[in-house]
Amino acid sequence: MSEPEPKTAKEEAEEASGPATKAEEKAESARDAEGADAGPGEAEPSDITEKEPTPEEKEAAAEKAAVAWETDFDIVQRVMQEQSKPVPFKERLAGFSRFQRQLFLPEHREVAKKFFWATTAMLLLPVTSFYIAEDVLTSYGVDKRSVGTYAAIAAGVMVQVVSFGYVYVAILEERAMKQKKE
Repeated sequence: MSEPEPKTAKEEAEEASGPATKAEEKAESARDAEGADAGPGEAEPSDITEKEPTPEEKEAAAEKAAVAWETDFDIVQRVMQEQSKPVPFKERLAGFSRFQRQLFLPEHREVAKKFFWATTAMLLLPVTSFYIAEDVLTSYGVDKRSVGTYAAIAAGVMVQVVSFGYVYVAILEERAMKQKKE
């Protein structure tokens, strides 16, 4: 006797689904047969969901789209013109704090410049001195474990020099203001 051939997964799924699937297949094939009867250019009644727009409706939709495009174009032109206009001083300073806004006033411009250079010096000089000291100490053969320590000391000394410079400039300005008053 020969053994029956094993069924494929598809055949097993069809058998497991039972008659409901086969009924669905029959209904689907019936729908296909009905659709085959329709001639070219004829649509099935189930396919028609909207009626064809009239020529007046098409024209109105085209005018509406043209107006929308013109409006967008006008908006782009207006924005480009606004961007080319100079922004008033008060509007440019809107995002800054009260202290920052005061630094941008014309009477405080000198102070703002000094503040900028002082901040730049405090940021750059210690870092620069650290790396210069590290390079110099390495070239002179100092122990590699202590190079970082000595370079950090050099950076700390530079911070003290910059702080001393702040104080010295403030004293000079105060003396100059006193001499102006006298």
